[in-house]
Amino acid sequence: MSASAVFAVVVVYNRSCADSSACRDLLAVKAPVTPIVFDNGDRDYGNRQWCEKNNWIFLGGKGNLGLSKAYNESVAACLTSDPDGTVCFLDDDAKISSAYFSELERVIQSDKEADVFVPIQTGGGGLLSPCVMQNNGRCRLFRTKEEMLGYRGVSLTAVNSKMAARLRVFRDFRYDERLFLDFVDHSFFREMNRRGARIRIFEGGGGHSISSHEHPPKESAARRFAIFVRDARVFWEHRPWIGMRILLRRTIRLTVEYKSPAFVRTLLFAHRTDRRASGASKGDTA
Repeated sequence: MSASAVFAVVVVYNRSCADSSACRDLLAVKAPVTPIVFDNGDRDYGNRQWCEKNNWIFLGGKGNLGLSKAYNESVAACLTSDPDGTVCFLDDDAKISSAYFSELERVIQSDKEADVFVPIQTGGGGLLSPCVMQNNGRCRLFRTKEEMLGYRGVSLTAVNSKMAARLRVFRDFRYDERLFLDFVDHSFFREMNRRGARIRIFEGGGGHSISSHEHPPKESAARRFAIFVRDARVFWEHRPWIGMRILLRRTIRLTVEYKSPAFVRTLLFAHRTDRRASGASKGDTA
């Protein structure tokens, strides 16, 4: 396999590959791009057979393991195939244009020093990704592409979908598997910034859907919030006051939006569980 191989990992959740815009778009993409589907769903949609039919690599199929585990297993497969290649990650609902892979391949070949490749993506009527993670836990969006391309700080972050990284990055790094879904992207960039990895921003990312604009049923929103609470507490474990501020903001917004105390109960339950676990830990060491 060529040293310039590019692995395109699509994490599919309770959706058939045929219904995934990312998978459909990848059908038109040629070598050196190698598609990989990681099925993270808890139902069988025939994705293994679909991948075999199209000569794609299929992974997963063991239920919802969480996004970080899906990424780690996919990275391990890529390292086995070509440790000198590059991997990009795609949401199953991502729209991939031919310009994206053309530009990605160009910057991979032209910038040998770059470790991570971040496409400019728009959303909500403006520039969405990459952005800057501020000390208060909020993400500051760039106003112009010029400002974005000229950024030289150490707090850059971005959404994972369409992000790419040379596999050499993963020789001594794995995604934090305590994170199930949220903050997986921010955790990656926080560590890359800490390590001094060279991050290359490039054009061609197109648009990105913003899930926070969706309005699922209350029961689904409550389950999703419970995941967010757990992940936020892990990501901000060394600065818990920031995590609590973020959780309080999200709790208030959802409580008003759904006119339900369910989200307050979820947050209080997590707090009580943490206190019990902390008390048990102290008792074990006494």
